[in-house]
Amino acid sequence: MALTLPVAETTWFFPRLRPYDSGGRNPIFANFKIEGWTKAQAFIREYLQNVLDNRLPNDQGEYQTAVVKFRLLDRSNGLDFDYNRKCLKSLEPHLLAAGLGAEMRDYANPRVLVAEEYCTTGLGGEYRDSRAFGDFAAFFHREADDTKTRGKNGRAGQGKATYHMISGAGAFMVLTVREADSKTLLMGKASVPRTHLVGEDHYAWRAFWSDWTGSQEDQPVPFVSDRAISSFQKAYDLKRLAS
Repeated sequence: MALTLPVAETTWFFPRLRPYDSGGRNPIFANFKIEGWTKAQAFIREYLQNVLDNRLPNDQGEYQTAVVKFRLLDRSNGLDFDYNRKCLKSLEPHLLAAGLGAEMRDYANPRVLVAEEYCTTGLGGEYRDSRAFGDFAAFFHREADDTKTRGKNGRAGQGKATYHMISGAGAFMVLTVREADSKTLLMGKASVPRTHLVGEDHYAWRAFWSDWTGSQEDQPVPFVSDRAISSFQKAYDLKRLAS
């Protein structure tokens, strides 16, 4: 799996609040306890816990050694500035309205944290049903869901908050290569401190970058096209799919 923070290609969709939706602060941010760690340290802890949980077995049924490579990418070492800026542009009014001020981002020289892992299973399970039980649905569509079984790390289900908390754009993108079916999926998620008003509409505190138009009748599903995946890989200088 390859993870980038903060982001991506075209448009992020924040769902509009319905009349019966609650407004206010993001409860995941409010409830997550850093416990004396910095946000960056907490992110590394949570990320590596997920890596350990998803190591591939070898022929003897023992876990292989997973490898994770972290890089800070900017214009000087491979970041596609124009591609990255397109995504930030669509997020900007929501970030400002939700309390992530412009001072947190350097528009002239943005930096992206790229994490690439090897010898892991990828995000498996059904990806077209947000209520399914599986890694993909749990990662993108469930919060504070303590359904991990014994032997798994970080069972409170809140660690993904750190992925958002260390990003000035509150966002991450995931390119996952799934061991079970060899599918490659691309999708992103953003989370901001509170529900917010942009123009005349009130919006939720979460958003998706996906093959979705924001319709309440549909759900976010990942990009699967070769074009989208190739563009993303080149924009963030990913090695994970390189031959």
